[in-house]
Amino acid sequence: MAAFYFLSHDLDGDFVNEEPYQFNDLIGAIEAAKSALAEMAADGIPLQNGGVMSIEVQNEGRVTVAHLWLRFSIHFIQGVST
Repeated sequence: MAAFYFLSHDLDGDFVNEEPYQFNDLIGAIEAAKSALAEMAADGIPLQNGGVMSIEVQNEGRVTVAHLWLRFSIHFIQGVST
């Protein structure tokens, strides 16, 4: 088992867990981060075009080893009235 920390950035600001999560490997930590990011999005997506929410996966030494992002984008199609 390996220790990983998650640093999340969302509409409410930044959050760092103080206690590490234990996973078999980095892939397991990334899978958990993906689920956490989906829960964050379910709580509310960014309101501005280009708004971002993300989770940094950090190893036991608090070094970022993976960074997952969700970016909200709006693309207007020419000729469509808004």
